[in-house]
Amino acid sequence: MNVDLVLKPDAEAMATDAKAWQAIAEALEDCAIELNKRAIDPIAEAWRGTASDFAQAELAGHRSALQRAADAAEAISRALTDASNRWRVVQGKVRRVKTQAADLGLRLAPDGTVTPAAGATGTPRDVAELTAAAKAALAEAETIDGDLQRALSQHGQAGLQPPAGLSTLVKGMPGPKASASTVLAWWNSLTDAERSMLVQWRPELIGGLDGIPADARHRANLILLELQSEKLIEQKKLLEGAKPTAVQQIELSKEIAEITKKLEALDSLKNRMYASWSNGEAPLYLLGFDGSGDGRVILSVGNPDTAKHVSVYVPGTTSELWNINEDLYRTQAHHEVATAKTNESVASILWLDYDAPNWLDTPASPSYAKQGAPELRAFVDGLSVTHQGGAPHTTLIGHSYGTRVIGEAALIKPGMDADVISVAGPGFGVDMAPDKHMPPPDKLRINGDIYSMVGNLDPIKAAYTHPDNATISAGLPGVHGTGVEYLPGVKTIDIGYDGSGHSTYWQSEEFLTNVGNLVAGHDEKVKTESTIGDAMKKQGMVR
Repeated sequence: MNVDLVLKPDAEAMATDAKAWQAIAEALEDCAIELNKRAIDPIAEAWRGTASDFAQAELAGHRSALQRAADAAEAISRALTDASNRWRVVQGKVRRVKTQAADLGLRLAPDGTVTPAAGATGTPRDVAELTAAAKAALAEAETIDGDLQRALSQHGQAGLQPPAGLSTLVKGMPGPKASASTVLAWWNSLTDAERSMLVQWRPELIGGLDGIPADARHRANLILLELQSEKLIEQKKLLEGAKPTAVQQIELSKEIAEITKKLEALDSLKNRMYASWSNGEAPLYLLGFDGSGDGRVILSVGNPDTAKHVSVYVPGTTSELWNINEDLYRTQAHHEVATAKTNESVASILWLDYDAPNWLDTPASPSYAKQGAPELRAFVDGLSVTHQGGAPHTTLIGHSYGTRVIGEAALIKPGMDADVISVAGPGFGVDMAPDKHMPPPDKLRINGDIYSMVGNLDPIKAAYTHPDNATISAGLPGVHGTGVEYLPGVKTIDIGYDGSGHSTYWQSEEFLTNVGNLVAGHDEKVKTESTIGDAMKKQGMVR
């Protein structure tokens, strides 16, 4: 494998081939269904006797052969999709090395070795680091090529059957309640070929599993994203080919528009991910994906398994996969401002792996937070397990309802290792008042500092209780507990913004500067104040 062999292939053409194989798989499966419908079932209903049994058996054999062929074609499609996605990443890495080397006056040889040219400004350390990065990318390309060869050969030699050993691997997976440590130990016990087999054939089991390294989750979820796109395309074709009545046409048009919106969202997400691996930006890792309903997604700017500092942004009301541009912008902003504050590596994650409430009536309900909290807690705890070189410095950032999700995650058990930033949050689900059916603030027991940033005019203040306001807005009777900015132990930050726009904090330079310093571990650069709750605690007024 050499640099030219990596850069020359067209990964997009490989993806096109994958779609062609998927179309073949669907056509073969349709043939199997039609054979059953038009021949086997009618014979069974209208014909009895030995000859009938023989005819049914013969036709059943042909049907099975068609189904095996369909399964194999789909497997080849998945293998090509996986190879295409991985090849794009490797090409991006090699291009990045090539560009950085040229900027420093260095040469990149075909075998990945970087050497200085006349007038080079690159240091020996630059030469060593770029050589290591290039050779690692070439080795990765060799692995991808081998995986694809094995997959294609396997389906030809096995009579179009699923790969041998797949069912055994699936049966040997840790149970649904297994810890991330148990999952990682199991994953590390597998061979590279076994891991690739699971990613390609059972991506739905790997993509969202805490304890699986980010690279493998990313590969699995890219396959799931492609499959979801293909599913939506087929749904759209069926609807466009329908012949509705005038009354049905209105509803049909709405369905087609909704599917079109989802396809555009997925295409935009794919394009941004692929571009991030080759344009010098921090690469995007797809750590979780679910295209059902409002959709769920976990997207990381940078690799959380290698970053020294990791932020996890939990968005609030109305957030969904099909409209994540704003939330992704905020996540990238967290990465940008934190990276500017430190020489150490940073990864910033958008965590939307829960069903966020819709506007307007549902934000008062804690049920969404309680349902999403176990997933968030497992994900946060898993970050330190897959991290290379010890646990990272982790910061959770909750906006609005996302703060309640973080609070519920912390309440599951003591010791969540993370700093927490509440941005216009309604509460953590704890309350200082003794008559509330909520745990007291000391039950949070977070292993980190808690910060609150909320403007004085933010309407969220109507949603929580606080010591100097026993009577609050009707309809939102403090269901999220005492306001974060009033809890003892919380450090409040004046961001120089009134908060009248509940979702416009990210437009404030002072706000982003504070976030960047906190994510980068420079809390000493952030001016904080104690809360009313601290004074009440000193006086023994807090349970």
